[in-house]
Amino acid sequence: MTTAALSDAYATLTAEQARLYRLLGLYPGPTVDIGTVVCLAGADPDTAQDLLYALEDAGLLQEGDDGRYRFCGAARPHARERAGEVEHEAERAAVLERCVDYYTTGTAFADLAVLGELRLRTGGEAARRAGAFDPFAGPDRRRAALGWLLAERQDALAVLRAAVEHDGMAHRAWQLAESLTAVYLHRRHPEDWKECCALGAEAAAVDGARAAEARLRALLSRPLLDLGEEQAAREQLDRALALAEETGEPRLRALALGLDGRYWQPRDPDRARTAYGTAVALSEQADDVRGAAFARCFLGAALGAAGEHEEAAPVLRAAREGLRELADRDPLAGRMLTELGGAWQALGERAEARECYERAVRELRAHQAAHYEAEALEALAAWERDAGDPASAPDLLARALELYEAGDSPRAGELRAELARTGPATGSGA
Repeated sequence: MTTAALSDAYATLTAEQARLYRLLGLYPGPTVDIGTVVCLAGADPDTAQDLLYALEDAGLLQEGDDGRYRFCGAARPHARERAGEVEHEAERAAVLERCVDYYTTGTAFADLAVLGELRLRTGGEAARRAGAFDPFAGPDRRRAALGWLLAERQDALAVLRAAVEHDGMAHRAWQLAESLTAVYLHRRHPEDWKECCALGAEAAAVDGARAAEARLRALLSRPLLDLGEEQAAREQLDRALALAEETGEPRLRALALGLDGRYWQPRDPDRARTAYGTAVALSEQADDVRGAAFARCFLGAALGAAGEHEEAAPVLRAAREGLRELADRDPLAGRMLTELGGAWQALGERAEARECYERAVRELRAHQAAHYEAEALEALAAWERDAGDPASAPDLLARALELYEAGDSPRAGELRAELARTGPATGSGA
């Protein structure tokens, strides 16, 4: 639509519809839904839907296949211009305030629903406020929360960018970033994950929140490594380790050391084992069952890979017991079963390994942890090939490829090439 056509369409709107159009011009995100309109305009859900229909009928918004609305053509800058003409400065600033509050609260509750209460968090204050409403309360809260995160992740990231650029929002910005990382553990999207952690660490530094900065910089190492940015990952880990040490918080130090071990594993296995061992000790010191079980999985795998089988076996047995204890309490405990399976396989315990891989696939699929399910499927396919029964491997790898592609993982290209060499899938998969 031309500017003149947009102005003509705008002139047909009621006062309430025109106000929403202007507010949407100030909204940082690329899409909106009923929840966004409730947040921006203070409307009830039924009225919000009617307003969206009206803007769509006027040719200013269009509804996508995902049920979310986007501006048509040049409507966004037009709406922003109208907002600049009509809305007072206080109202323009209040739009971002409302957006930040909406996403900080929503992601805090979603993080809890998706990853459980055992996960180490330095923020999440919005979910602990008196009277805060949990939108995901109910029997299927985890699935609902993950669905919301996946639908809202691009808008939440856009709001995070705007909050970091705005004075006085650093405290809420890093909490939004920390909670938003929950979605990237299920669908990698490494570029977005990288930006989210970097923005959050920047905001935490401004806010003087050392523990939050340490955690976000440590987490930032994961997408950086996925993207092959090894030097940048090393720099973030060094800063995270120093900050965690300053806090003296054993769980935070254990987390940073565990990720440090992940960095060193393919580069300096001795340093990796030292990092994992210290992470186990710190987790036990803090009575952190989850942290200790995860660190033991990595430590046992590292010991097994180094041929230290007698030392690895008791560590792996302890890790297995820890994971059994966590099975119903931590949605991502299944990802450690893949690590555990690899460690048992290195020790020649093939039956144990296969059981771990198959359990990992089932549990991670049930929890919609797509990236980690893909890793488990790859491990199971490798087991099948090594066992001399490769018939099901192409199906397993094809499913893994679908999951990697859905999450924009760099691993997708590598696996696609492998499938091209081994031929098409032939069976029904796992």
